[in-house]
Amino acid sequence: DPDPDLSDPMDPFKVNQAEDFTDSNGVTIVNGDGGSVVRFDSTSGWISFEYDFSSGPQTIDIRSASAGWGANVYFKVDSSDGQTFSTIYPNGGGLWYTNSNSCWPRPTGVKTVYIMTNKAGLELNWFEIKK
Repeated sequence: DPDPDLSDPMDPFKVNQAEDFTDSNGVTIVNGDGGSVVRFDSTSGWISFEYDFSSGPQTIDIRSASAGWGANVYFKVDSSDGQTFSTIYPNGGGLWYTNSNSCWPRPTGVKTVYIMTNKAGLELNWFEIKK
């Protein structure tokens, strides 16, 4: 059996570690939630991943901590100004929670996915895109 850590990096349908991004702007990798996490230093910060969506995603789960209430985590395609296909609403209070939401519209084909937030200081450990 192949080592699951060597799976196709363009396959989005797995648990994705936030710090394994392809590109980033305005973020810092810090320790948190038992390992490395990405902290968004401003509301214009982002991380991006290159994926091949063989089928459109149905839902996304994220593991995050937000110091403030009212945080949103946006999944966008093609650019940091691109179309949002999922918005997830993490719990506040600085504790780690897993939250999820559905995807619409559902991207297909090869896409660059950008992850952003409206709250500086939000930390993201991992996310899982599900079919």
